[in-house]
Amino acid sequence: MNPQERFHATMHYQPRDRCPIVEFGFWPETLLTWEQDGFPKGGDPRLFIGMDAPWVVVPDHYYGITREVKRLAPLVEEGGYIPTTDHAVPPNVPLQNYRHYIHEARRVWGQHEVRYVR
Repeated sequence: MNPQERFHATMHYQPRDRCPIVEFGFWPETLLTWEQDGFPKGGDPRLFIGMDAPWVVVPDHYYGITREVKRLAPLVEEGGYIPTTDHAVPPNVPLQNYRHYIHEARRVWGQHEVRYVR
């Protein structure tokens, strides 16, 4: 069962191989200790630990948004990332940045162009 199937089964009260594993972040001190123990510097722990459906935070500038979307591409290709913003978009994120995130996510992850309702 891949992470997307696991999440879907959990949300629909269906049988699954295990509960989804989700982490909301890692303390910098923990990452530093892991790097000293051999974890790749700058690596994404979610890719190595086998976590499911990570949350996304929309950065506050276009370059950061594009970089984050590209960073998540391997998880999307694996089916282990469910694109959602939920509580991850702070209320101070400008609408234009959120629209840029949606545009970049669909462009990089191979989705259809987004249409905005006014």
